[in-house]
Amino acid sequence: VCKKLEAFRVGTQELPFGQVTAEPLGPGDAAISLLARAASYARHRNQYSGLFDFISMQPLITGPPFHRALAEIVQCRDFQSPDGVCQTSAGAFAQLAAGESLMAISWSFRSSQGESELPPIAVVELPGSTSVYNVNSEAWEDRLVTEGVHVPLLAAAGRLGSVTELAYDRRQAADFLMFMTSSRMATSVCRPSPFTFPFRTAHAEDPRGWLPASFDGLAASSLGKALTTAGERNNYLFCLRIPGRDEYMAALDDAVQAALEGESPAVALAQAADRWTEITEQIGSDRQKTAYRSSLGLEN
Repeated sequence: VCKKLEAFRVGTQELPFGQVTAEPLGPGDAAISLLARAASYARHRNQYSGLFDFISMQPLITGPPFHRALAEIVQCRDFQSPDGVCQTSAGAFAQLAAGESLMAISWSFRSSQGESELPPIAVVELPGSTSVYNVNSEAWEDRLVTEGVHVPLLAAAGRLGSVTELAYDRRQAADFLMFMTSSRMATSVCRPSPFTFPFRTAHAEDPRGWLPASFDGLAASSLGKALTTAGERNNYLFCLRIPGRDEYMAALDDAVQAALEGESPAVALAQAADRWTEITEQIGSDRQKTAYRSSLGLEN
């Protein structure tokens, strides 16, 4: 797709796009970009986990799915502006909204509140994959037709409400939290925050209120469709939801940066995996195993 769009960009005189694609590759967002690209390669139907072996806590990020995803990031760098790598998700969308890029990977539409006019923009899921890697057989396999090719990356960002043991009345606190995020109140409470996104079926049916006023009907309807189809999928990959998340993700950020600077994806990911193992041992392997299994919905 990038090659075809590059040919279009070069041959288009009336619309001088500066680049084919914008992708967030700076600290904090590069790891999410990598995981989003790797999700459809790594999430096999017969595996509970995509990032760690949930029994040994051995990192799986040195495997072929992540090699392929990181290699793609490096390849697509040739279709981005030579002025520098886009650092953030918000920055990638800003380039798209300004007409400087033909497409972008972004999850930060809310940051464009100041845009007065936008070019026609459609929102779609990231491309999936017809092949998936099986860790057990150490081989690539074709996906079943009934599976679908898309694998959404979940828990990349957002806000979480919780009730702690310090609450005076935990039941009342839990009831209040459920009320504030209910279908009745969620739109009023959550929508004003730039850190939240539509998370209910009703939100996906009409997401216009979650978007800047400058967005047109195409953007809203396509976003709603993408949210609905992604939400109905049975296969997905979770971003890390365990203690030390920031440290783990920073190691992946460094792997992406190293690959962009010329290091081989295999070496860059091996270094990140070594760092993951160190972080796990520092926090406590047993503790992390319990937390990771819990994050996958598995009994400990």
